[in-house]
Amino acid sequence: MKILFVDPSGLQNPLPGKPGMGLNLAIATLTSILVKNGHTVSLFDMENIFENRLVNAIEKVVKAWNPDIICFSILNAQYLNAIDAIKKFRKLTSVPIIVGGAEVTAIKEMIFQDSNFAINISVLGEGEETIVKVLKCFENKEFDIKSFENIEGIIINNNRNLIITGPTQLVKDI
Repeated sequence: MKILFVDPSGLQNPLPGKPGMGLNLAIATLTSILVKNGHTVSLFDMENIFENRLVNAIEKVVKAWNPDIICFSILNAQYLNAIDAIKKFRKLTSVPIIVGGAEVTAIKEMIFQDSNFAINISVLGEGEETIVKVLKCFENKEFDIKSFENIEGIIINNNRNLIITGPTQLVKDI
């Protein structure tokens, strides 16, 4: 599958002429795991490439990359900009949007309401094993709720009805 990871911009102000806070390490880790599992991964860096924050840049990446899945890893300082970006992506495409990260784990269901239910799945806690399981379900080309319900540590958006599948699972040995 073609996975587009989005690193949203944060609210911190970098020094003039300097990039933002650098790449989100969760994205770097998850990318290597997904590539190892046969997926093709690309990064849309809204944090360090300021031109990518514009709506037309989002339109261009969706058209050029044509992803099967869009993923966001969200930290606290990125939350408001991530919500804005998720809504923009949703207007441009119907592909599944998966979110995760420290802020998503902390606020759980709230991100669905804040994004106007533009998100399909949220991954809570450690995502290294969970994201692989979630993508396997999407490979069937159907959004079969029953297949996702067996994955612990996610929240599923089932037509605005949220299904919490259980506690987050800690990664054993990656």
